[in-house]
Amino acid sequence: MSKAAELLPKTAEEITPKPASGEIASSFIERMTLAKAEKKKDAEAEKENPKDVEKEGDEKPKAVIPKEEAPDKTKKPSDAKPKAAAAVEKKVVPMVIPPEPVDTAAIASAAASAAVAAVTKSSAAAKSDVVSEPEISEDDKETIAVLERMEKEWPDTYKGRAKKYVESVAKAQKYQSDWESRNRGAAFDPEASEHDEFFKANEVEWNDVHFNKAIAKMEADKAGEAIERREAAKSKAVEEENRLLKATPAITMRRAETAKTLFSALGDDYKAVLNDDGSINGAEIKRLTEEDPLREIAFQAANRAEFFAQEIYKVTNQLVKFNEKDPNHQFIAEFVAKQEASMQALPAESQLNAKGQRFATAEEYAAMTPARRDYFWRFNDKDISDLYAESEASTAKTAIAAEEIRAQKVAERRGFKKVEVAATAGRQEPEPMKEITPVVEKPVSPASGVAPRPAQQSGVKPDDGQNKADSFTSLWLRG
Repeated sequence: MSKAAELLPKTAEEITPKPASGEIASSFIERMTLAKAEKKKDAEAEKENPKDVEKEGDEKPKAVIPKEEAPDKTKKPSDAKPKAAAAVEKKVVPMVIPPEPVDTAAIASAAASAAVAAVTKSSAAAKSDVVSEPEISEDDKETIAVLERMEKEWPDTYKGRAKKYVESVAKAQKYQSDWESRNRGAAFDPEASEHDEFFKANEVEWNDVHFNKAIAKMEADKAGEAIERREAAKSKAVEEENRLLKATPAITMRRAETAKTLFSALGDDYKAVLNDDGSINGAEIKRLTEEDPLREIAFQAANRAEFFAQEIYKVTNQLVKFNEKDPNHQFIAEFVAKQEASMQALPAESQLNAKGQRFATAEEYAAMTPARRDYFWRFNDKDISDLYAESEASTAKTAIAAEEIRAQKVAERRGFKKVEVAATAGRQEPEPMKEITPVVEKPVSPASGVAPRPAQQSGVKPDDGQNKADSFTSLWLRG
């Protein structure tokens, strides 16, 4: 398996609708801003509550995290002064990770293996004068396989015949080697009469009819095995299809949750695109695109975000096998790696979740023992889907803004003037600029480095000219 594949979560999760936010981790975006928020709170608290003037002879208390500060017995209760609420805010304390237990069984096993290896090496050196195993040619291997089948079919007649044949091959090879040593430069001819006595004494006999019957039975077995493999493959395909069908409600929910994250990030203009139950509001989509055709860029982003959520859910829950040659799977693995690297770049305290568990990459988590995993958390597929939805929303905003500027410049060059639409009811709308047809360009990657890609379902091409709002709606409804 490639390095990229190892970055993806490998533990299968139960195929049931997941909650809106992962239990094992709070929002990644919140963690990204946690350090800044805490610094800001501390600064405000310091500004509102200046430090007390130290009394002569009193030692300045030192803050120790995560251990609690030991009480100073020399001070009276009246000396203690209340602190500002912001200053005493409880911080998440990291779990104390116990040391890994010593695996005495593994140590003993390793020692025993080393001892056996040493004895084996010594024994091999002592038997160096013994004739080594013969080199079996492909033809001889086939003959041995047939003889083994003959032993199975006619055990009373051919018991031990395969072993005897191997011994005969070994004797023949030694005989040839000895002859060539005595006859330097001469070529060994097994058909020469001088070798007849040796080969006759070491000949392994069998009945040709039995030999041919054994071959026929072996070929029939191969054909039967091929049929069984094909049937097993068909059965596996049906099983996988049924598993996918069973998971459809959970996948549909995950896609709806991801779309909601994306439209929330885009702003209030898109707040009515999804109904309360997560279904698509087709009338609202039509209204938005008629009002501003550039909003189709947002629905193109929704296509990618939902498809991304669907694919990572299937891979994470082992509904499909990760395929390192699949460009969509490659993209998912690369995106996961980037988000893990971003999390690891944060201060250690910002990587803790609400339980005090430390962050671990999927690769690190997979290498841990079950007991050690209790002290760590990792991204789940919903975390990654939400991160991708937010990155797509950022990309869409940038693309729409850039396209608006481009369209405005084109209009100015052609002599059109921008007409502000008043809020007065009944006012006639300005005539549209028929000469200008906005071109939806490929969105520019945001600063986070997330590259937009046309990750579509089979049969839905990103550049086939169809309306992106219709594409988004149909893709979502197909589940």
